Amino acid sequence: MRYDPAAAAPVEVTHDSKGNLQLPAVPAVADTAGQCRWVTAVFALDPEHGITGGRRYGLTGPRGTPS
Repeated sequence: MRYDPAAAAPVEVTHDSKGNLQLPAVPAVADTAGQCRWVTAVFALDPEHGITGGRRYGLTGPRGTPS
């Protein structure tokens, strides 16, 4: 799945008063566009050339088992 990064609100990583990173909340697994924006921000990638798609590998189901 791909999304248009210009069409979504940016995700920002901030710092607290001690200089520690404050990461934004992680979007739901099903929110592919949100996951792409989050990874782009957390890894300090250029938003103009951020991650626009991905592929999930792993098991699914309520207990991490194949469904």
